[in-house]
Amino acid sequence: MNVEDDAVVIWYGLRDDERLRAAEIYYEAFGGQQCIVLGSSKTAIPTLAKEFTGTAVFLAQYRGETVGLIGMKFLKEDYICIRPLTLVRTFGWIAGLIRFFLWRLMDQRTPKRGLLLDSIAVDGRFRSLGIGRRLIIAVFDLARNRGLTEVALQVVDTNPRAQNLYERLGFTADRTYRVPFMRSIMGFSAYTVMTKPVR
Repeated sequence: MNVEDDAVVIWYGLRDDERLRAAEIYYEAFGGQQCIVLGSSKTAIPTLAKEFTGTAVFLAQYRGETVGLIGMKFLKEDYICIRPLTLVRTFGWIAGLIRFFLWRLMDQRTPKRGLLLDSIAVDGRFRSLGIGRRLIIAVFDLARNRGLTEVALQVVDTNPRAQNLYERLGFTADRTYRVPFMRSIMGFSAYTVMTKPVR
């Protein structure tokens, strides 16, 4: 199913009045992976809403409703910055610092002259409408305008649907890393780095 062009609006940056909705969309997509760090939706969603930087993010709106986002890292910009003090205030000193360590453990490295597509999330009610594809197109336009050479991403072994989408969009798998110790912590045991040149 496709949607008419004027039904979807993509824009760069996150306004304060969009933070909570963006956090809800993010948590719906990644709550299973992130819950060990950010906890239940009761603690995770307010934390995410607070720690979004407001830059390095595209949002998608469908018929006036915010339904998707794509978070990036490039040059010195990052769409989210989880601070240790935020986690300490939420979970206490020991648990907060442990959670911060785990968050940093999941942190992905940004290519030197590239853009890291860190998180893409679309509200479950609006998937299969091509919104994710439009967000990725916006990312490549941004990378081209900033003079970056490639877009990179990581996809976990438990999400073959996402890998298939990225392959259809021209990404190629560079290397797969086995991380069996992450199975019990994050629910996956391998991830694949995929890249696509910016032309």
